[in-house]
Amino acid sequence: MTKAKTTSKNTKAQSKKTTAKKTAQKGTPAKKKGTAQKTTTKNTDNIVGVLFGWNARKAEGSHANLKEKLKPIGLDHLMPSLPTPEVRFRRAYEKVRKAFSLTPLKKAGSENGCAVFTPQKDKKLLNSQAKAAHERLSIETATLASIEVQKKTGELRTADENSPIFQAVKTKYEDLEGQFSSVEFHNLMKNLVHHFDGVPWLDRGVIYVLPYSTENQKKFEELKKIVRDIGNSNLKIKELRDKEDQEDAQDAFMHSLSIDWSKIITEAESFVSKALEGDLAHPTAFTAKLSQSEGLQSRIRLYDTILGEERDKLVTANTLVQEATELMIDTSVEVRALRKAKGSTAAQEMADKKLSEASKKANKLLEEARDKFAPVEIEEEEN
Repeated sequence: MTKAKTTSKNTKAQSKKTTAKKTAQKGTPAKKKGTAQKTTTKNTDNIVGVLFGWNARKAEGSHANLKEKLKPIGLDHLMPSLPTPEVRFRRAYEKVRKAFSLTPLKKAGSENGCAVFTPQKDKKLLNSQAKAAHERLSIETATLASIEVQKKTGELRTADENSPIFQAVKTKYEDLEGQFSSVEFHNLMKNLVHHFDGVPWLDRGVIYVLPYSTENQKKFEELKKIVRDIGNSNLKIKELRDKEDQEDAQDAFMHSLSIDWSKIITEAESFVSKALEGDLAHPTAFTAKLSQSEGLQSRIRLYDTILGEERDKLVTANTLVQEATELMIDTSVEVRALRKAKGSTAAQEMADKKLSEASKKANKLLEEARDKFAPVEIEEEEN
């Protein structure tokens, strides 16, 4: 499995300091009178990708406003849905809980279209602040009866709606209506990464590398402004120009493509292996596999300038898988038609012969594909 290469940040930092020192010693040459100042155009020839990361621990705001700001750059469809009434209630309760020294919430179940929540009853006074809160309210009020959240209307109900705690939760619950939190913001960023065909930046935490294009870069700049306006959040975008960064970007993209490629060829081999034994999959199964292979080819073209010489190997291997898959689609249709001719021994024999010949040929194509670009081992995720 490909690993990202690490670079020495200290060495880079020292080099920058030395350069800055030399520049300071030389001084800045004075401008000549009457000489027009040259305008510089940003050189994008050696940009291979863009680093994309974010921080949004306390990001929150109007869901509608953020979606509206994303509209001019064509990204509003990536905005996650508003939180459900149940999620909004949980958030409201958590914001009020500390002020009243309440115990955590637990869901008791669902009744008549309502989610029923009951605060865990714990009468232990853990600190002076909790004691003061309980002195203002009775133990019974502080622990609070169960609260129902109407799933469709979002209405809150409880036995004692005059309870100070319930009123505080209800007020906060209403304040959160139409608001997004750091959870929705984080999901928006993940949607953006997927939209721009980004891949994880290996061994660098929650940072991604996205393919570079002038059009995308304009959108990134607008995104930075939008995120800056939200407050309590930031979006980090860095163009990859250094040789070390280029190598790491290549590793990251190849790693992601290799995983997708490995899944495609492994499943294709499984289909063909079963076909060799007479168990022929439906044409739609092969069509789905062909669609995945074509999708991979599109991603390879997208990362064309980054992949280097490994790109040609992967393109050739993927093309062989497509040939094998297209062969099995045609064969599956023909064989199924022949097998429907019940009572015809000749038709059944022809079906078996066609299936055997096509499966062997497809299997050979897949073997060639594997030789061109060896699949990586995919670790299964634990449940």
